[in-house]
Amino acid sequence: MLNMDANQFIKHIQAQTGLTYRQLAELMTEKTGKKYSRESLYARVRRKSLKFEEANIIAQIANAKIGIKFD
Repeated sequence: MLNMDANQFIKHIQAQTGLTYRQLAELMTEKTGKKYSRESLYARVRRKSLKFEEANIIAQIANAKIGIKFD
């Protein structure tokens, strides 16, 4: 999916997994040891400040991969 922003990325993950922001935040906290809350994760997505590393962690939680494709 080209030109996907953080909001679209999260919505796609949620559609595929059924995970809520709260569940994602809890799983990210478990995986990283860094405190994430529903509010902080939602704010990062809305401000478009979600780091690639965080997106990759979310993808791992969803058992998905982030890729790049050249034409």
